[in-house]
Amino acid sequence: QITNLTVGMNFNFQVIISFAAVVVSGGVGVYLAYTGYVVWTLVFQTLLNNMLNVVLLWCCVRWFPLLSFSLKSFKELFNFGSKLLLSGLLETIYTNLYTLVIGKNFSADQVGFYNRAFVFSQLPSYNITFIINRVIYPLLCAQQEKPEILKQHYIHYLRLTCLLIFSLMIGLCCLADPIINIVLTDRWSPAAVLLQLLCIAYMWYPVINFNYLVLNAVGRTDYVLKSEVLKKINSVAVLLLTIPLGIKAMCAGIAVSLLFNVFVGMFFTSKVISLSMREQWKELLPVLTISVSMGIFIYGVGLLIDNAYAKVAIEIPIAVLFVLAGLFIFKFRESIILVNYSKKIICYVKSRR
Repeated sequence: QITNLTVGMNFNFQVIISFAAVVVSGGVGVYLAYTGYVVWTLVFQTLLNNMLNVVLLWCCVRWFPLLSFSLKSFKELFNFGSKLLLSGLLETIYTNLYTLVIGKNFSADQVGFYNRAFVFSQLPSYNITFIINRVIYPLLCAQQEKPEILKQHYIHYLRLTCLLIFSLMIGLCCLADPIINIVLTDRWSPAAVLLQLLCIAYMWYPVINFNYLVLNAVGRTDYVLKSEVLKKINSVAVLLLTIPLGIKAMCAGIAVSLLFNVFVGMFFTSKVISLSMREQWKELLPVLTISVSMGIFIYGVGLLIDNAYAKVAIEIPIAVLFVLAGLFIFKFRESIILVNYSKKIICYVKSRR
C-alpha cells in the first residue's frame, strides 16, 4: 500500500494515516502510563501504532495481492533485490557491531554515553534524509531513461538536502555540550564530545544516501553491493584499529570511515551519470563552506556565553540568520528557491483571509 502511494506521489495521504495512528496510539499510551502499566506501555503503544497503520492503509488503499505467480517477474526482481538485501544486511550488522564491541570492551557508563550521542546524532541526519528520500526516489526513478535530467535532479536535491543537514549537524556539534546538559543533565556531559565526533561523521550521510538512490534508480544494484563491500572492509579495519585507543577514537574512526564512503559512493555514481567525482565535490563545496563558516562563527559567540540555556537561545537564531545571509550575499541558487517558496506561502496566507 505504501509503495502504491509513493509511486503515485501521494504523500499527503500517507501523512494523514500516519498522524492518525500516532495520535490514537499515543493517547492510549499516555492512558496506560497513568494507569500503572509501566514499561508495557511502550509495548502496547508500538503494537497499536503499527496495527492501526496496517488497518488504515488496507482499508483506504484499494489494492490486494492476487493468487498468481510470475517466474519471469520473480527473476527480474530477485536480480535487483538480492543485492540490496545483502548490502542492507552488511549495513545492519556493521551498525550494531559498534554497540556490541563497546559493550564488551568498555564500562556500562561509556556504553550509555555512546548510545545517547548516537541517538542525538541520528535525529537530524537519518530522519530528515529518510523523509526527503520518500519524495526524491520516485522522481529519480521516473528519469532513469533521461540521464541529463537525472543528473540535474541529483545535483539540485543533493545541494538542498546537504545545505539543511550540514547546517544542522555542524550547529549541533557546536551546541553539543549545552544541549546535552539541558536535555540529559550534566551527569551525561561526557557524551558531548562523542556527540561532536558523531555529528562530524553523520553529516555525510545524505551524500552517501543520495549516491545509493541514484544507483538504485538506474537499476545498478550490483554497484550498490560492490560499494557496500568496499565500505565495510574499510569500516571494520578502522574499527579494529581504534578499539585499543578508546571510545573517542572509535567515534573519530566512524567519521573517517564515512568520509571514505562518500568517495566510494561518488566513484560508482560517476559511472552511471555523466558527473565526475570532482564535479560532485565542486557542487558540494559551497554548501560545506557556508555551513562550516556558520559553525566557526557560533562557536566563537558561544565562548562569550556561560549559561547553557542562553547559549542555545542565542546561537540558534544567529546560526539561521548567518546561513540565510550567506545564501543571499553570495547568490546561491538555493536563495532563489527560498524566495519563491516564501512568495507561495505569502500568497496562500493572503488567499485564506
